[in-house]
Amino acid sequence: MVLDNNLKRKLEIYIKLNYVASVEEDFLCPDINEEEITKSSGKKFEQQKQDLSALVQEAGESFHEMLFRLIEENNQKESDIYKNAGIDRKLFSKIRNNPAYHPKKNTIIALCIALKLDIDNAIEFLESAGYALSPGDRGDIIIKYFIEKKIFDIDTINCALYDFGEKTIERYAEWIKILIASDTK
Repeated sequence: MVLDNNLKRKLEIYIKLNYVASVEEDFLCPDINEEEITKSSGKKFEQQKQDLSALVQEAGESFHEMLFRLIEENNQKESDIYKNAGIDRKLFSKIRNNPAYHPKKNTIIALCIALKLDIDNAIEFLESAGYALSPGDRGDIIIKYFIEKKIFDIDTINCALYDFGEKTIERYAEWIKILIASDTK
């Protein structure tokens, strides 16, 4: 599969506008008095402990809850979701049967694409699993582009990721075989 030149140009522009290269900064401050920090932190601990308890009680919907709610709300079959995401039945079964299971980021992204989530819901879904689309990661920028443009073809997304030298989403082994086969023709 070859990425369309027009799409590739649009993607290059999008990356230039949205990619934030990481910058290392020295955060060490020699003027900080460690003794003062230690004294003041003891006083604030009780208040922080209460604040933390409130935050834990306010925790939102879990990844597991959100995944199955989205499948139900969209009247989709689980089998269609895991097939479109390129996830095997065993992995999806593990996700379904173990609410505490924590999938890899690429699995969550593949599910976002299979569920055809808009960018806001995709971000919320990723956050529910403890992940984010980083402006400092070109692969994430490419994925964000496709979600924003509502292009939910995982093979097209993988082709773009591959063309830009980024790691592809799930179905990697299957997809790379197709790519190699097309290159030898």
